[in-house]
Amino acid sequence: MATLKEIYAELDALIEELEQYVENEDNGTKASDIQKNVLDRLEYAVNELDTIIDDDNAGLYEEYGEDEFLEDSEDSW
Repeated sequence: MATLKEIYAELDALIEELEQYVENEDNGTKASDIQKNVLDRLEYAVNELDTIIDDDNAGLYEEYGEDEFLEDSEDSW
């Protein structure tokens, strides 16, 4: 299974390829649709993934046993 960093790198490379495709596409409508419907959304997803990776590196996602996590949440009610 790939790590989040590996997935991030693959998605980033895909973004670069799509940007080149859009830049070289002669059909403006097709290029616009790819930009709007694929590339913009993919860039958003990659930015969100980058945030998750940063949070993970900062220790935000500490490992809890599922029962321990649920007990903490139930106590706060």
